[in-house]
Amino acid sequence: MRTLYSTEVAEGKRERLPRSATLDMLYVQDDVENTSGAAGESAGLIHELKSVKQIVNDTIAGFWHEIDRLAALRR
Repeated sequence: MRTLYSTEVAEGKRERLPRSATLDMLYVQDDVENTSGAAGESAGLIHELKSVKQIVNDTIAGFWHEIDRLAALRR
């Protein structure tokens, strides 16, 4: 995320804070301008956009697939 803090750190105008400090400032104190947060680490895992209905249906189908797979191991 490009914020005042991250820009100043990149330009050498400000010292980088310890990771735990920035996480607390961002997620506990809601200080978006003076911290840097994690963004994009999981973006590479998104391959398609799904509706909530499709996600629920896929999850249920996966559950039953695993139940069938595990049941087959008992035979």
